[in-house]
Amino acid sequence: MRKRAIISLVLTAGAMFGTYKLWHHASVLIFISLLILSFLLAYKITDYIADFKTIKNNSIIDIVFLIIFFVMLCIPASHISNAKIAKGEHRYLAPKAVLIKQKNLNLNFGKEFNEWFNDRFTGRNMFMHANAYFQLLIENKIEITNNIYLTKTQKFLQKSLLPDKLLLSPAEINKASLSLQKLNKFCEQNGIKLYVLIVPTNNLINYKDWTDYISIDALNKYNEQIEYIGKKSGVCLIYLYNELLNFSDNKNNIAYYHTDNHWTEDAAYLGYEILINTIKKDFKDIEIFDKKKLPVTYSTKIPTTAIPETWGDGNLYRPFLFCKNLIKYSFDTKYRFYGEDSSLKKVIEVNSKYKGYDFEYKDGNHKVMLIGSSMNNAMLKFLPYSFKQLKFIRLNSSRELKGLERYKLMKHYHNNILEYKPEILIYSVASDNVKEHISQIFEE
Repeated sequence: MRKRAIISLVLTAGAMFGTYKLWHHASVLIFISLLILSFLLAYKITDYIADFKTIKNNSIIDIVFLIIFFVMLCIPASHISNAKIAKGEHRYLAPKAVLIKQKNLNLNFGKEFNEWFNDRFTGRNMFMHANAYFQLLIENKIEITNNIYLTKTQKFLQKSLLPDKLLLSPAEINKASLSLQKLNKFCEQNGIKLYVLIVPTNNLINYKDWTDYISIDALNKYNEQIEYIGKKSGVCLIYLYNELLNFSDNKNNIAYYHTDNHWTEDAAYLGYEILINTIKKDFKDIEIFDKKKLPVTYSTKIPTTAIPETWGDGNLYRPFLFCKNLIKYSFDTKYRFYGEDSSLKKVIEVNSKYKGYDFEYKDGNHKVMLIGSSMNNAMLKFLPYSFKQLKFIRLNSSRELKGLERYKLMKHYHNNILEYKPEILIYSVASDNVKEHISQIFEE
């Protein structure tokens, strides 16, 4: 009995050392719990193996198999990564699970621990690469957490942007409508004219490439919901679905980057023309700037959503960097990009709440504030030339505000609007932002 206890203590010490990264930041309570459970398990294994001596005809292979089995159970926990970002997948890893959260027992500890461990266990990258290889071999596709790549068409898809995922409930429709209604009232009270621009994401326009994944009924219903929100709220809402669909039907046009969710600068110019023609009904002296006046370059790289602008391969491609040797995508499409007129003054504005731009153009008229998402980056190649002054506030770029807090427009940017005193407010987001952005405008 004494020998078994000593052996169990040694095994417990070895197990605790091997799983050091699992518990070294844990509380005393968790450490003691793991220590006791490890000792009980080690003692049971020792006791079980010792009993083999008393059983006749037992093969030594059974003992060896049992030892190997329990050793293999410990291997996934032998080297736990401390990384916060999976660079090869372009996403944040699950945070460490905490048993006691804000002095209360965390009832989701098991689920959170499982997510944390699944993101960090030893050999995870090897298993993911093997999984991607066999998916390509058997199904001609790679499907990971939220993304799909099809080898036949060389297309990328973000599953969270499928129409059935974007559909709003009646309560969400009412909330979005009320938010825009209240924003419009605020603008009217302060002598500001409001325009709302909704830009569809690429899978809504290129739905024919994803017939196995996209429900046409869900797509049509979602488009109807956006139009209904505009009518119910009473604001001037521009939804560019039909215009971009017609634009993309022309084989000479590229509406969206092949490896990214964002529209190209040529598609953004179309959106700019439609927006300005709508504003011209109220402000007759505003003109559409001719993009032919701007210098043009071509590149197979595409701009990221960063401020200031950087270049890369696209946000739909980046999640597959861990298996890029398996993806036979040829980056040979050259996209057209527009430079700046020398008379345009542009200042990058970066603070704790947001990143954005301030523009001044001597030949323009009126003072405008543009608030919204990264879809506006491409349109800003043209929009500043139609106005005297333009300020852009990018909502989802904050370093200080996290999650839904970023989109609480009136809570965080009410004073910015009043201090800038714009004549026109353009609220412009992508179609997948309707739930998060618009519904949060007046949240506290």
